[in-house]
Amino acid sequence: MFCSNCGSHNDENVKFCISCGTAIASAAEIQNDATSPAEQVSATQVEEPMMQSPYPQQQYTATNPPYGQQPYPNNSAPPPPVIKNRKVPVVWESVIYDKHYTFSYQKKGRVFTVNGFPQTLKTDFWSSLSGFDAGFVLDGMDARLVIEKNVPDVVVNNVFAHSGKKYVKRPAWAIVFAILCIAIPIVSLGGALPALIGFGGAAFCISISKSTLSTAVRVLLCTLLTLGAWLLSIVLIIGFNAL
Repeated sequence: MFCSNCGSHNDENVKFCISCGTAIASAAEIQNDATSPAEQVSATQVEEPMMQSPYPQQQYTATNPPYGQQPYPNNSAPPPPVIKNRKVPVVWESVIYDKHYTFSYQKKGRVFTVNGFPQTLKTDFWSSLSGFDAGFVLDGMDARLVIEKNVPDVVVNNVFAHSGKKYVKRPAWAIVFAILCIAIPIVSLGGALPALIGFGGAAFCISISKSTLSTAVRVLLCTLLTLGAWLLSIVLIIGFNAL
């Protein structure tokens, strides 16, 4: 090993030059000095354990229900009450996907709340012919408020909360039969009986179209009902003209 100051030769184990006394670096120290700063930093990072974030990772669950899962398992809440006074709200409870909800509905003004918060109901004329059927959003899920025989119920994932029966959406072809029935009082130039027959037939057609029967049977029943309504109205018109 040679001295970096005077160039004299020295043994490998000596720490100072025998000629000038300058400190002599060992082979390991020379190797460490030759290592680049980037390599030293990289080696330090590899040796140090990975730091963990002080904030725990949040777990998110999907808002929409899993496919095929029923939204009301073992719903032991009492059934919704019958609407007897349009000015007095009715209140009922439901358990939907293991979450408790309190619903309130007042027929006058169609005031509907969920856990005390007012909801916006989306409905149309045809759905209102057979009871009441309106859509709203329940915690990100598409839901419906359906009133049949003055008894309200909530539908999520095409299942009624308390009855558990399947919800059938009104098909588009039902509007054709409803329009044909409503045309009866228009063709007959008014009258209480033609209006009763026309709007009554339209309501029954909408109700039949939302039943759980097969499509062919529902179309057949609506056809027969519409024809019967028209025949009855024609008989009444001929009878009144004959008087």
